[in-house]
Amino acid sequence: QQQQQQQQQQPLHQLQNPPPVSEPLKTQTKEAAHLPRSPPTGAQLEVKETGSKTKTMPWDVGPSRTQICHGCCNDGYRAVPCFDVEACAALSPQSGKYALVYAHMGIPKWPWLGMIGSMKVQANHLKSKYNASVDILVLIPARGTQGLNKEPLPDVVNTLGCKQRALIRNFGIKVIEIPWTVPPNMRFIPPYWQANTWCGPQDLMRLHVLGLEGYDAVAYYDQDIEFQGDIMPVLRCGAAGVFTSASGGVGEPLNVGFFALKPDRRLLQAAIWFAQ
Repeated sequence: QQQQQQQQQQPLHQLQNPPPVSEPLKTQTKEAAHLPRSPPTGAQLEVKETGSKTKTMPWDVGPSRTQICHGCCNDGYRAVPCFDVEACAALSPQSGKYALVYAHMGIPKWPWLGMIGSMKVQANHLKSKYNASVDILVLIPARGTQGLNKEPLPDVVNTLGCKQRALIRNFGIKVIEIPWTVPPNMRFIPPYWQANTWCGPQDLMRLHVLGLEGYDAVAYYDQDIEFQGDIMPVLRCGAAGVFTSASGGVGEPLNVGFFALKPDRRLLQAAIWFAQ
Protein backbone atom coordinates (compact mmCIF):
# COMPACT_ATOMS: atom_id res chain seq x y z
CA GLN A 1 0.00 0.00 0.00
CA GLN A 2 2.88 2.36 0.73
CA GLN A 3 4.41 1.58 -2.68
CA GLN A 4 1.07 2.32 -4.38
CA GLN A 5 0.87 5.71 -2.64
CA GLN A 6 4.41 6.55 -3.77
CA GLN A 7 3.55 5.62 -7.35
CA GLN A 8 0.44 7.79 -7.29
CA GLN A 9 2.55 10.75 -6.20
CA GLN A 10 5.05 10.25 -9.02
CA PRO A 11 4.62 12.19 -12.28
CA LEU A 12 2.92 10.25 -15.06
CA HIS A 13 5.95 10.28 -17.33
CA GLN A 14 7.99 8.47 -14.64
CA LEU A 15 5.45 5.65 -14.41
CA GLN A 16 5.41 4.98 -18.15
CA ASN A 17 8.85 3.50 -18.77
CA PRO A 18 9.59 3.17 -22.49
CA PRO A 19 11.10 -0.08 -23.79
CA PRO A 20 14.88 -0.10 -24.08
CA VAL A 21 16.32 1.09 -27.39
CA SER A 22 19.17 -0.97 -28.79
CA GLU A 23 20.57 1.91 -30.87
CA PRO A 24 20.17 5.68 -30.96
CA LEU A 25 17.13 6.94 -32.79
CA LYS A 26 17.89 8.25 -36.27
CA THR A 27 16.40 11.59 -37.22
CA GLN A 28 16.40 13.19 -40.62
CA THR A 29 17.85 16.67 -40.77
CA LYS A 30 16.04 19.61 -42.29
CA GLU A 31 18.63 19.72 -45.05
CA ALA A 32 18.09 16.07 -45.93
CA ALA A 33 14.36 16.62 -46.13
CA HIS A 34 14.90 19.09 -48.95
CA LEU A 35 17.37 17.08 -51.03
CA PRO A 36 16.31 17.02 -54.67
CA ARG A 37 15.01 13.81 -56.15
CA SER A 38 16.46 12.51 -59.36
CA PRO A 39 14.14 11.35 -62.15
CA PRO A 40 13.23 7.67 -61.83
CA THR A 41 15.43 5.33 -63.84
CA GLY A 42 14.03 1.93 -62.90
CA ALA A 43 10.89 0.10 -63.95
CA GLN A 44 7.80 2.24 -64.06
CA LEU A 45 4.30 1.36 -62.99
CA GLU A 46 1.84 0.63 -65.75
CA VAL A 47 -1.48 2.46 -65.98
CA LYS A 48 -4.25 0.40 -67.53
CA GLU A 49 -6.04 2.00 -70.44
CA THR A 50 -8.77 0.97 -72.87
CA GLY A 51 -8.14 -2.43 -74.42
CA SER A 52 -4.75 -4.06 -74.02
CA LYS A 53 -2.73 -0.85 -74.26
CA THR A 54 -0.78 0.44 -71.29
CA LYS A 55 0.74 3.80 -70.56
CA THR A 56 3.60 4.66 -68.22
CA MET A 57 4.23 7.96 -66.53
CA PRO A 58 7.66 9.03 -65.21
CA TRP A 59 6.20 10.02 -61.86
CA ASP A 60 4.29 6.76 -61.26
CA VAL A 61 7.20 5.22 -59.40
CA GLY A 62 7.90 6.04 -55.78
CA PRO A 63 10.39 8.74 -54.78
CA SER A 64 14.04 7.97 -55.35
CA ARG A 65 14.82 8.70 -51.73
CA THR A 66 13.13 7.55 -48.54
CA GLN A 67 9.64 8.98 -48.19
CA ILE A 68 9.46 11.04 -45.01
CA CYS A 69 5.72 10.76 -44.44
CA HIS A 70 4.29 7.24 -44.53
CA GLY A 71 0.59 6.72 -45.13
CA CYS A 72 0.02 10.36 -46.04
CA CYS A 73 -1.24 9.69 -49.57
CA ASN A 74 -4.32 7.72 -50.56
CA ASP A 75 -5.78 6.69 -53.92
CA GLY A 76 -9.30 6.48 -52.52
CA TYR A 77 -8.94 2.90 -51.35
CA ARG A 78 -5.59 2.51 -49.62
CA ALA A 79 -2.37 4.27 -48.71
CA VAL A 80 -0.02 4.59 -51.68
CA PRO A 81 3.37 6.22 -52.36
CA CYS A 82 3.01 9.97 -52.68
CA PHE A 83 3.17 11.69 -56.05
CA ASP A 84 6.78 12.50 -56.95
CA VAL A 85 6.65 16.18 -57.93
CA GLU A 86 10.41 16.39 -58.52
CA ALA A 87 10.32 13.53 -61.04
CA CYS A 88 7.41 15.22 -62.78
CA ALA A 89 9.28 18.54 -62.81
CA ALA A 90 12.22 16.94 -64.60
CA LEU A 91 10.07 16.75 -67.74
CA SER A 92 10.16 20.52 -68.33
CA PRO A 93 12.90 23.18 -68.44
CA GLN A 94 13.86 25.10 -65.33
CA SER A 95 13.50 28.54 -66.81
CA GLY A 96 10.08 29.71 -67.90
CA LYS A 97 7.31 32.25 -67.44
CA TYR A 98 5.21 31.69 -64.33
CA ALA A 99 2.55 33.40 -62.24
CA LEU A 100 1.66 33.19 -58.55
CA VAL A 101 -1.99 34.04 -58.05
CA TYR A 102 -4.20 35.39 -55.26
CA ALA A 103 -7.96 36.03 -55.39
CA HIS A 104 -9.86 38.66 -53.43
CA MET A 105 -13.54 39.48 -53.10
CA GLY A 106 -14.98 42.73 -51.77
CA ILE A 107 -13.38 45.99 -50.66
CA PRO A 108 -9.93 45.16 -49.22
CA LYS A 109 -9.42 46.07 -45.58
CA TRP A 110 -6.09 46.78 -43.96
CA PRO A 111 -3.83 44.90 -43.50
CA TRP A 112 -4.32 43.24 -46.89
CA LEU A 113 -2.55 40.25 -48.46
CA GLY A 114 -0.76 39.39 -45.24
CA MET A 115 1.63 36.87 -46.85
CA ILE A 116 2.52 38.99 -49.89
CA GLY A 117 6.03 39.48 -48.49
CA SER A 118 6.57 35.72 -48.39
CA MET A 119 5.27 35.37 -51.95
CA LYS A 120 7.51 38.18 -53.18
CA VAL A 121 10.58 36.60 -51.61
CA GLN A 122 9.71 33.34 -53.38
CA ALA A 123 9.21 35.12 -56.70
CA ASN A 124 12.58 36.86 -56.37
CA HIS A 125 14.21 33.54 -55.50
CA LEU A 126 12.82 31.90 -58.64
CA LYS A 127 14.03 34.80 -60.76
CA SER A 128 17.57 34.81 -59.39
CA LYS A 129 18.15 31.06 -59.14
CA TYR A 130 16.42 29.88 -62.32
CA ASN A 131 16.36 33.02 -64.46
CA ALA A 132 12.57 32.64 -64.53
CA SER A 133 9.94 35.28 -65.20
CA VAL A 134 7.46 35.42 -62.31
CA ASP A 135 4.37 37.63 -62.05
CA ILE A 136 2.22 38.13 -58.97
CA LEU A 137 -1.46 38.37 -59.91
CA VAL A 138 -4.55 39.23 -57.85
CA LEU A 139 -7.96 38.33 -59.26
CA ILE A 140 -10.72 40.79 -58.32
CA PRO A 141 -14.36 40.47 -59.43
CA ALA A 142 -15.66 43.20 -61.72
CA ARG A 143 -18.43 45.54 -60.64
CA GLY A 144 -21.84 43.89 -60.50
CA THR A 145 -20.65 40.32 -60.06
CA GLN A 146 -22.27 38.28 -57.31
CA GLY A 147 -21.01 38.30 -53.75
CA LEU A 148 -21.34 35.87 -50.84
CA ASN A 149 -24.94 36.95 -50.23
CA LYS A 150 -25.77 37.28 -53.93
CA GLU A 151 -25.37 41.05 -53.65
CA PRO A 152 -23.82 42.90 -56.60
CA LEU A 153 -20.22 43.69 -55.78
CA PRO A 154 -18.88 47.26 -55.97
CA ASP A 155 -16.20 48.59 -58.29
CA VAL A 156 -13.30 47.36 -56.17
CA VAL A 157 -10.43 48.35 -58.46
CA ASN A 158 -11.45 52.01 -58.65
CA THR A 159 -12.14 52.26 -54.92
CA LEU A 160 -8.81 50.91 -53.65
CA GLY A 161 -7.37 52.99 -50.83
CA CYS A 162 -3.95 54.63 -50.73
CA LYS A 163 -2.42 51.79 -48.67
CA GLN A 164 -3.69 49.11 -51.03
CA ARG A 165 -2.44 51.00 -54.09
CA ALA A 166 0.96 51.50 -52.48
CA LEU A 167 1.16 47.77 -51.72
CA ILE A 168 0.28 46.93 -55.33
CA ARG A 169 2.96 49.29 -56.57
CA ASN A 170 5.69 48.26 -54.11
CA PHE A 171 5.25 44.51 -54.68
CA GLY A 172 4.73 44.74 -58.43
CA ILE A 173 1.26 43.18 -58.30
CA LYS A 174 -0.87 42.89 -61.43
CA VAL A 175 -4.61 43.20 -60.78
CA ILE A 176 -6.93 41.27 -63.10
CA GLU A 177 -10.67 41.91 -63.12
CA ILE A 178 -12.78 38.81 -63.73
CA PRO A 179 -16.27 38.90 -65.27
CA TRP A 180 -18.01 36.43 -62.91
CA THR A 181 -17.67 34.76 -59.53
CA VAL A 182 -20.15 31.95 -60.25
CA PRO A 183 -20.07 30.29 -63.69
CA PRO A 184 -22.87 31.65 -65.91
CA ASN A 185 -26.08 29.58 -65.74
CA MET A 186 -24.56 27.24 -63.21
CA ARG A 187 -26.87 24.30 -62.62
CA PHE A 188 -26.41 24.00 -58.87
CA ILE A 189 -27.31 27.06 -56.84
CA PRO A 190 -28.16 26.48 -53.16
CA PRO A 191 -31.74 27.50 -52.36
CA TYR A 192 -30.67 29.44 -49.29
CA TRP A 193 -28.29 31.75 -51.18
CA GLN A 194 -29.12 35.43 -50.67
CA ALA A 195 -30.87 34.62 -47.40
CA ASN A 196 -27.62 33.15 -46.06
CA THR A 197 -23.97 33.32 -46.96
CA TRP A 198 -22.66 30.86 -49.56
CA CYS A 199 -18.92 30.45 -50.08
CA GLY A 200 -19.40 29.40 -53.71
CA PRO A 201 -18.50 32.79 -55.23
CA GLN A 202 -15.17 33.13 -53.42
CA ASP A 203 -14.21 29.55 -54.30
CA LEU A 204 -15.53 29.31 -57.86
CA MET A 205 -13.98 32.63 -58.91
CA ARG A 206 -10.65 30.80 -58.75
CA LEU A 207 -11.63 28.86 -61.85
CA HIS A 208 -10.40 31.87 -63.84
CA VAL A 209 -6.87 30.74 -62.97
CA LEU A 210 -7.39 27.86 -65.42
CA GLY A 211 -7.56 30.29 -68.33
CA LEU A 212 -4.63 32.60 -67.58
CA GLU A 213 -2.85 31.82 -70.83
CA GLY A 214 0.56 33.25 -71.61
CA TYR A 215 2.34 31.41 -68.78
CA ASP A 216 4.15 28.09 -68.77
CA ALA A 217 2.49 27.39 -65.42
CA VAL A 218 0.47 29.21 -62.76
CA ALA A 219 -0.06 28.43 -59.10
CA TYR A 220 -2.95 29.66 -56.99
CA TYR A 221 -2.50 30.17 -53.23
CA ASP A 222 -4.87 31.26 -50.48
CA GLN A 223 -3.85 34.50 -48.83
CA ASP A 224 -2.91 32.80 -45.53
CA ILE A 225 -0.27 30.47 -47.01
CA GLU A 226 3.35 31.13 -46.07
CA PHE A 227 5.98 29.92 -48.51
CA GLN A 228 8.60 27.41 -47.36
CA GLY A 229 11.48 26.03 -49.39
CA ASP A 230 11.54 26.16 -53.19
CA ILE A 231 8.30 25.84 -55.21
CA MET A 232 9.95 25.54 -58.63
CA PRO A 233 9.23 21.76 -58.84
CA VAL A 234 5.51 22.52 -58.54
CA LEU A 235 5.65 25.05 -61.37
CA ARG A 236 7.78 22.86 -63.63
CA CYS A 237 5.43 19.94 -63.04
CA GLY A 238 2.54 22.19 -64.03
CA ALA A 239 4.43 23.23 -67.16
CA ALA A 240 4.68 19.52 -68.02
CA GLY A 241 0.89 19.44 -68.24
CA VAL A 242 0.07 18.01 -64.82
CA PHE A 243 -2.55 19.49 -62.48
CA THR A 244 -1.38 19.34 -58.86
CA SER A 245 -3.22 20.14 -55.66
CA ALA A 246 -3.50 18.69 -52.17
CA SER A 247 -6.07 17.18 -49.86
CA GLY A 248 -7.68 19.41 -47.25
CA GLY A 249 -7.25 19.74 -43.52
CA VAL A 250 -10.66 18.28 -42.65
CA GLY A 251 -10.44 15.22 -44.87
CA GLU A 252 -11.75 16.61 -48.16
CA PRO A 253 -10.05 15.04 -51.21
CA LEU A 254 -9.32 18.36 -52.92
CA ASN A 255 -8.26 21.60 -51.29
CA VAL A 256 -8.78 24.63 -53.53
CA GLY A 257 -6.47 26.66 -51.29
CA PHE A 258 -3.63 25.60 -53.59
CA PHE A 259 -3.39 24.24 -57.12
CA ALA A 260 -0.94 24.54 -60.00
CA LEU A 261 -1.25 23.79 -63.70
CA LYS A 262 -0.47 24.89 -67.25
CA PRO A 263 -3.30 27.36 -68.05
CA ASP A 264 -5.50 26.82 -71.06
CA ARG A 265 -8.75 28.62 -71.94
CA ARG A 266 -10.22 25.28 -72.94
CA LEU A 267 -9.92 24.13 -69.32
CA LEU A 268 -11.87 27.17 -68.16
CA GLN A 269 -14.53 26.55 -70.80
CA ALA A 270 -14.75 22.91 -69.76
CA ALA A 271 -15.28 23.99 -66.13
CA ILE A 272 -18.12 26.30 -67.22
CA TRP A 273 -19.78 23.53 -69.23
CA PHE A 274 -19.43 21.15 -66.28
CA ALA A 275 -21.05 23.72 -63.98
CA GLN A 276 -23.92 24.13 -66.42
